[in-house]
Amino acid sequence: METFFKSLGKTGIGQFSISVSFHGTDCAVSLLPKASEGDNALKAIRPFTLKGSIEEIDTVFLERLGKPMQETKVLFDNANGYLSNLKKAEEKTKMANDRKEKKKKALSDLKELVKDKKFNPMAEHEKAVDLANKVLELDENDALAKKTIEDMKAYQQPTFF
Repeated sequence: METFFKSLGKTGIGQFSISVSFHGTDCAVSLLPKASEGDNALKAIRPFTLKGSIEEIDTVFLERLGKPMQETKVLFDNANGYLSNLKKAEEKTKMANDRKEKKKKALSDLKELVKDKKFNPMAEHEKAVDLANKVLELDENDALAKKTIEDMKAYQQPTFF
């Protein structure tokens, strides 16, 4: 026969609240697993409660505790996994938005440079290529950036013959 605390430890749940009430030869034991994550839905879990004579509780408590605690562990693991994935998704979304904003700024700078009437490709072709490369780092398929790089090749090493 396994010991009480060893059995609780094997459930994989990190924290419990235990309440024991004695009423003559009868006993009521409540065991409440606590979630480590801050998910409020997990706080709605009701305690596992078993009532009976002290002898009955001694013999069947650990048996009857097994299945509900396994199910609770699965629930906690799923909730923790969900919260972890949610945090990752938020970070990715923020990263995606940051990347989108960076591309928008770089593309705007490139358009402003090459569409400006004062743009001199002979003098400013390197700046145009640099801006186009910044856009391509963020979106390798951007048509304007590719076209700008292609157009500026003629000004990188001008030939007079």
